Amino acid sequence: MQVISSEIHKSLLPYKNAPILHHLVSQVPEELKIGILLGYKAQQIKDFIELAFPKREVEFISVHDYSSTAAGTAVSLLHAEGRIKNNFWYLPCDAFFDEKLPLILKLNPTQTTLFVSELNSVEDPKDYTIIDTDHDGALDSLVFKSEYANLKNPKIFTGLMFIYGAPLFFKELRTSGQQEFVSAFQKNTACLQVESWRDMGTPIEYNKHVASTAAYDFSKPHEKTYVLSNSIIKFISDEDEIKRKLIKPKNNPTVYPDNVQTKGNFLSYSKVEGQTLYECVNKDILMNLLEWLSIKVWKIQERDITTDLRNFYMGKTLLRVKKIREKLPYSFESSHTINEHMEVVPENVIESINWNLLCTDGIVSEIHGDLQFDNIIYNRNGKFRLIDWRTSFGEQARVGDLYYDLGKLLGGIRMDYSQIKKGNFTFYSSGNRHNYSFVSCTNAPTLEKKLSEFCIEHQYDLERIRTLVALIYLNMSPLHTRPFSDLLFFHSLALMSEL
Repeated sequence: MQVISSEIHKSLLPYKNAPILHHLVSQVPEELKIGILLGYKAQQIKDFIELAFPKREVEFISVHDYSSTAAGTAVSLLHAEGRIKNNFWYLPCDAFFDEKLPLILKLNPTQTTLFVSELNSVEDPKDYTIIDTDHDGALDSLVFKSEYANLKNPKIFTGLMFIYGAPLFFKELRTSGQQEFVSAFQKNTACLQVESWRDMGTPIEYNKHVASTAAYDFSKPHEKTYVLSNSIIKFISDEDEIKRKLIKPKNNPTVYPDNVQTKGNFLSYSKVEGQTLYECVNKDILMNLLEWLSIKVWKIQERDITTDLRNFYMGKTLLRVKKIREKLPYSFESSHTINEHMEVVPENVIESINWNLLCTDGIVSEIHGDLQFDNIIYNRNGKFRLIDWRTSFGEQARVGDLYYDLGKLLGGIRMDYSQIKKGNFTFYSSGNRHNYSFVSCTNAPTLEKKLSEFCIEHQYDLERIRTLVALIYLNMSPLHTRPFSDLLFFHSLALMSEL
């Protein structure tokens, strides 16, 4: 199998808000037992299944020689031979289809059936096993990942199959002595076409299908989010960060979702009923939120976090700027024109950041850490819950700078991230001239005015908050895909120049 990501098993890559593996398991009727062949990144598969399907009957079957030169689909499948008595379905881990298994068969299950697709369903058919079907649609011959020009009625084998008579099939598999299970297919085996099949096994095919279902990829590197029917599951490559995710909910359980738990690289919690604030916010809801945060979250403490302020604001920003230099093709020493009216030299703007303002006299408080409206849920009873919290501020696991939460709120008002996810932004670049646009939150001027009044009432420094908004956009830039990363970079420079 091709490896699309070095950090996560490809069956756990998200498609339509859930891992490919989740879609596959969901297509299997609950009365059927599931066996999963485990090899590469086996523990990730086990951890996810145990979190997402705690009530399903699943047996994990280890394939110890999956990476050897003798490895292949036949070798792997033979590990399951002693566990299958009669008939079975085989589902490849890198495929997607909509139909439930009994429906996809479309006939009384009394014969082995292979499922196929049209050649034009993939970019390069010769990368697949091609089945040549006869006038009755049955298998006539096949070629394994090679040229197919001489075939009469070629179809792509999807990897999905129903095997009738497991003992005979396994006998053929063993006697063939081949690495791939297609060697056991018999002439005249029934073939059926499955219209909804999508191959997810190569970077080209996976990215193509993901792009067709999402306006813009807003995901972060090293992190995946799955939105399931009753829960949210997040994959994070750093297991230590996963463990730290438990600290804030354990300390303040009424603020965060219910049933927060971790397993390996995964965090799971119950889906919170309600709407994100982007979907419903108005000035009254915002004022209620600020009052609730002041009581439930922002608990001021006397503690010296000067080192954390410097590490989190200055140290982290300089590392992110280094990543921007590596990612974006712009000269930091040249002058750039932004939206036809502002001239900036990136290096000069970054050198002029007032680190003394940001790295001293922070307000030490418990914080959420990523307090934008997509991470705040509001329900019909007027209650708030916070999701997708940040694990640390410098070396601090529970507290941080309250100004950072305020900066996140203001940044999310000025730039509506829910609209960014829908692709509602523009960025055009020609030489050193850059033009962009994006959508602000509904009623943004009114909401910003109310937030400013709240800050003035509590004697919070508005200049510091506005500086943090620019810094937040700058730090976000290398974490996102282009051209949104470009927009964030130049918009942050514009904001810093205006301060």
